[in-house]
Amino acid sequence: MEQGVNTKNKPWVIDPRAWLVMNQMRIQGKQVTAFPGWASILASGAVGTFGTMLEEFIDAAATTFIVAGGPTKVWRYDAVNRLLVDITGLAVLSTSRDEPWSAFTYKDEFYHVNKNDGFYKWTGVGNIAVLGGTP
Repeated sequence: MEQGVNTKNKPWVIDPRAWLVMNQMRIQGKQVTAFPGWASILASGAVGTFGTMLEEFIDAAATTFIVAGGPTKVWRYDAVNRLLVDITGLAVLSTSRDEPWSAFTYKDEFYHVNKNDGFYKWTGVGNIAVLGGTP
C-alpha cells in the first residue's frame, strides 16, 4: 500500500484516470479502493474538472461522512439520495492539482487546508467555515 491507496488487490486496482474526476473509487477506514459503478451512484455528477479531496469523516456519534472536494467546491455525500451536497457556502475556493486539500479530524471536527485557500473546518452540519486568523 502506498499513500493510502490499495493497489495490491487485483482486480480492484484504481485506474489512474479515476483521480481526475473522483469516479470508480471509494474510501473506507482511510483507505481508497476501487469501486466499479461509483459514477452511477453519484446521480449528481462529478466534483468538477478534477478532484482535490476524498476523505472519510467519522464524528463522535459514529456518523460517517464522505467529503469530496473539487477545484471550487466542497461536498458531502448523501448516501440516501445518492447526491453530492454542496457545503461550500459563501467560501470562494481556487484549489489546484498542485495544491490539493490536506484533511484531518480533531475534536469531532473535520479540518481541511491548502496553500491557495487557507484553513477551513466542518462540524458535520451546515457549511464549511474559515478558521479565524487564516488567509
